Amino acid sequence: MNFAMASDVAAQPHIKAGKLIGLAVDVESVVLPDVSTFAKQGYPQVNLLASVAFLAPKGLLDATAKILTDAIRKTVDDPKLKENLKSRGYNVDLRTSAADLNKLVKEEIDKYSRFTPEDLGWKAQ
Repeated sequence: MNFAMASDVAAQPHIKAGKLIGLAVDVESVVLPDVSTFAKQGYPQVNLLASVAFLAPKGLLDATAKILTDAIRKTVDDPKLKENLKSRGYNVDLRTSAADLNKLVKEEIDKYSRFTPEDLGWKAQ
């Protein structure tokens, strides 16, 4: 038996074709509504959401950073884009400061550095 990890969006066509079975998703999914979340299955500590970050070179002028940030915010806030992403199962949580990104990265490192099968209550068989 083989197992694979994929986003709900990437897995959806394979599940619909009967090539994969959806075992769990991180959060309620509009594209896989019949697949239960890890939390509902008793594993609330599992959260494997993917993040995307826009990065710029160190020393970028504040004025340039503001132009880029405003353009990204305007794009992500577009109602048509938001609806398109939502209908395809994507959740958008825009954080626009370096401090926000640094906090997120630190939280993810802290979380995954102690993520073990024992944390989930899994035992070797």
